[in-house]
Order: sequence, then C-alpha cells, then structure tokens
Amino acid sequence: MGAIFGRFDRQGAKDTETEREMVAAELRIWGPDSFDQKHSSCSFIAQSTLVISPHAVFEKIVVTPSGFIVSADAIIDNRAELLLELDLLEADATALSDTALIALAWEKWREACVSHIVGDFAFSVFHPDLDYLFLVRDHIGTRPLFWAQRNDTLVWSTSAKVIVSHREWTWPIDDMAILAFQASPESPLPDTFYQDLHTLKPGNFVSIDHGQTKTVRWWNPTVKSKIELESPEDYARACRAILERAIQDRCHTSHLVGAHLSGGIDSTGVAVLASRYLKTQNKSLCGGYTWSPAFSKEHPDYGPKDERRRIALVGEQEGIPIKFGRSSGSNIFEFFSRPLDVEGIADLADELPTLSNASKDGARVVLSGWGGDEGFSSHGFGYLGYLIPRLKLRNAANFIRFHTRGLRNIPNVLSMVWRGGFYLMLPDFLHNLIGRFQNKVERSTFMRTDVFAKNSRYIRDIKRALRFYPDPAKNIKACLDHGHIGMRMETWAAWSAPHQLQYRYPLTDRRLLEFLMMLPPEALLLDDRPRGLSLRALEDVIPPNAEKHDLANEKFRRAAREESLQITMKAVRNGLLSEDCPWFNMQEFRDAATSPADQSTTEGVMKFAEVMTAMRLWFFWRRGGQSTK
Repeated sequence: MGAIFGRFDRQGAKDTETEREMVAAELRIWGPDSFDQKHSSCSFIAQSTLVISPHAVFEKIVVTPSGFIVSADAIIDNRAELLLELDLLEADATALSDTALIALAWEKWREACVSHIVGDFAFSVFHPDLDYLFLVRDHIGTRPLFWAQRNDTLVWSTSAKVIVSHREWTWPIDDMAILAFQASPESPLPDTFYQDLHTLKPGNFVSIDHGQTKTVRWWNPTVKSKIELESPEDYARACRAILERAIQDRCHTSHLVGAHLSGGIDSTGVAVLASRYLKTQNKSLCGGYTWSPAFSKEHPDYGPKDERRRIALVGEQEGIPIKFGRSSGSNIFEFFSRPLDVEGIADLADELPTLSNASKDGARVVLSGWGGDEGFSSHGFGYLGYLIPRLKLRNAANFIRFHTRGLRNIPNVLSMVWRGGFYLMLPDFLHNLIGRFQNKVERSTFMRTDVFAKNSRYIRDIKRALRFYPDPAKNIKACLDHGHIGMRMETWAAWSAPHQLQYRYPLTDRRLLEFLMMLPPEALLLDDRPRGLSLRALEDVIPPNAEKHDLANEKFRRAAREESLQITMKAVRNGLLSEDCPWFNMQEFRDAATSPADQSTTEGVMKFAEVMTAMRLWFFWRRGGQSTK
C-alpha cells in the first residue's frame, strides 16, 4: 500500500521542484519504504509504498508498451487467479508488483480490468498523448481517491491533503457540503468540503478523455438467489471456506499482524481464524485490540455478560495478547483539531489509542471485522417481509422469537411484524409518504434558521433513510451502496498512515459479499436466526452465546463523554467560541456547549454528539476554512 499523486497540464505548465518536494513529503507519510516519480513537460506522477506483501518490494510506476502510465495504491488478493487469466505462471511472477499486474490487466482488458481484480486498491492509468485519465476505487472503498479538474489542469491523489496544499489553486469551501455534514454527520458527504475537489465513490471509476468526464459504477453485484446447496451445513462450509481464504490472503505478509477483538461475532471470528492460520506459518497475532477498558477498580468485572470475559477467554485460548482501550475525554481538543476536511468525517476517536498500541507493537497490518454487520453477520432485515407473503409463518415466528426473546410481548411482536414485514412491502410512494411523517426534518447542529429554511428540501434528501425491501440480499446491497463503510475506511486510512500500518477488512472481501448476496434468504438466515449463517460457519470458533454486550465499554465511553463535556464547557465559558462562525447560530451553539447533558440518557448522548460535531466544524473554520457566502 502507500499513496499516489498525479498532475497533468495540457498547456505544458510544469510543477516546480518545491511543489514536487511537497508532494513527495506527503506521500512518504503514507508509504515510507520506497518512492518513485515520473515527470515530463506536461505531467508529474508519483507513487510511494508501504511494504506489506512480499511483492511490494518491487513496487514502482509502470509504463505499458502502449504508453499508459500506471500508478497504484493496491494489494491484490487474487494474484493466483489473475495470473492464470493473464496466462502467466506464478513462478515467473515472483518479481511482479501489484502495480505491474494491474498494468498487464489494463493492457488486456482496459476499463474492464477492474472486475478481474480482488483486493484493496485505488489506482490511476494515464496517457498524456491521448489526454486520457482513468481512476478507480475498489468495491468497498478501503483506499480513498480524489481528483480535480480546472481549465487545462488535472490533479489526482489518494491524499486530499496533497491536492489542497497545491499553492497555485485556492480551495473555497462548498457550503452545501457543510450543510450536509450538519444535517447528517453519520452519513457520507455528497462530495468533499471543497469546491472542484471530488471524491471517487467506492465501487466506481471515472474516465476523463480530452476533458470529458464519465463516471461508472463498476461494482453492481447481482442479488438474485443463484447458489443452491444440499444442506445448511453445505452453506456454512462454503461460507467458511471463502472467509478463511479472505483472512489468509490478508495475512500474506512478513510483517506483524494484529486484529480488533471486541468480543462480538465479527471481530472474534476474524481474530481467531487469523491466529490459527498464522500458527500454521509459525507466526502469531501480535495483539488483539479492544476499545474496552482493562479490569480495574474503576472498571470492575460486571458479570457474565461483560464482553471483557469473552475477550480474555479468546486471548487465553488462542494465545493472543490482549491490548485494552485507554481512550478518555482529556484529549478531546486533539480530536477537534484533526483536519476532517482531508482525513474524512468518521468520528470514532476510540480507535486512536488502538493505532498507538498497534504501532508500539510493531504491527503493520491490523485486521478488522468492520463491515460484518452489513453482510456476513446480517441481522436479516427484510427476512420477515420475504416470509410473510410466502405464508412461511412458522419460520416467521421463529425469527421473531429470536429477536424479541419470545412471543409473549404482543406490542413488540406487532411492531416487528410491521417494521420488518408489511412496511417493507409497501409500494414506494406509500412507503415514502409514511416515512415523511415518521422522520420529520428538523434543524440540527445549530444550523442558522435562514439557511435551514432556504435549503429544507436539500436537507430532507440528505437525511432520508435508506429504503429497505422484503429481500435480505437486496438490503445488504443497499447498506453497502450507502457508503458509510468506505467513509470509516477513508478516515482510518488517513489516521493509520503516520503509524505505518494498514487496516484490512476480511468481511468486506468482494468474493465473500458476492457469495452472500447470491444465497437464498433461508441460507443467509440459517435456523431462521439473525446472523444464522455466520453463527453456523463459526460455531467452532466463537465462544458460546457470543454477543457484543458492551457493559464495560459503554461505562467507559460515558465517563469519556462526561470528561469531554466538562473540558469543552470550561473552554467555552472562557471564551473559546467568541469568534462567530457563519455556519452556526452561535448563541444557540454557545448555550448548548455550556449546559450540562446527562450522559445516562439518550437525549444527553444526542446533545453530546451535536455539540461535538459542531466543535469539529468550528475548529475547521478557525483553521482557515472559508465559506463562499
């Protein structure tokens, strides 16, 4: 992995040596092990590398026989299969980097090459004589990619910072992006915070041919049931085999590997399978990283449901050193000061101590179960809507029983039948009409009232909830298409770069996701149970009754929120928000930031989130983010 940068000027304007040095310095943060560049009278291409896979030591920019310049931030996980498709022997490809394989794939298939590549990647293919640029991100968005075009100049990079640091251009703030973040800070932005700077969406490519732009969604998997096996055990075995391959591919490194370990199904399954595989290679996980606090007087054992018991049990059984969380509210201003405009908007500051722990342990790869809830361990939203019209009422009753822990609570049962069944079966116009009454659009994050009134329709669109259907596989695809998975990956990629490590996400492996979306609903929800397939596939891996009850972590987080609020309240009372930012109703903002909020209540937690979101934006504005108004 690493980073890439490119600049092309049709009029032949050159970058200065100072600008090239600036680019090189930023790219080396992402990839300190090697750096390659090519520059001509009209272009400058650069690529840095963080060596993870054995083939990465050969990384460099590749020029194909037909004159295309290929640069990549990539790890290919299906090398063996790709080599076969390229008519190459593995023995002859030991010195071929992943960028070189991408170049060969481009020569054979051009834009269609991306569908033949499985892994984590963002890459560019550029031909100055043809005035042609191709940019692409992998299916889920593990690596970011940004681009801008002004007049006769094109700029692209996996680092937004290196683009907006370009001195010849100014980068006015896009006020609609600010408004979108205020309206729904937990959702991906429509684009970046800067005018003219575009983010390429996960699973998309953009081609720019003589200035004409074409964006295509290349990953659009089928959601029709095409896989039919003999028995539930066959489905579980098939799923397990794909998962094991996804994990093993991501452990293909000579460097140390760590893993998230929360006590839930996803991270536990990934960590245990990775640990067992590494032992076959005479290696081991260097750490199992959890956000939960260590057992202590402040955070004692909370009983059988304390997730730390399961974490400790897994660590002991598998020989994984457990590294507990140590987040607190004391570093809240350090978090506010992080540049969300170039690092991304994900707000999980709990992960920052994990990065520090993993870096100290020497890990270069951290495996994460992120993305499991949306696919591998799907809760089965839409399953009831699938069962009811087919009169599979016994299956429906079993599924409800798992969710509501019985059928005696009639209001809960009826609510689930409506929300998870009949509501999803409504035609779009009726579904949307009811949704408008259920989800009123309100002003949030201390928006100015005049801005809210002027842009209410836009805000409604931003806040609109996902449309789910009576089809679990279709709903998996809707969650993946939403982009929130890639949103967190983008931020974590930026956060991890200075630590010289790379997150890898086995549960979002393209082969695994495509397998899941082609299963019959009864196979995905084996035993009519939420997460049924994952539970059956991992029955020899996860502890009995493995569920993620964050008792200790939630108390830990509550204490951190309370400390953060106290520090923020004190700073605001001492004049922190004395400067008026045009994005806010400042009096309302100051009042909220100086008022206590009970963190044991949902209302208090929501207020905390609103104040913290606003503080991040205010710090961005104070750093120099200039509104176009």
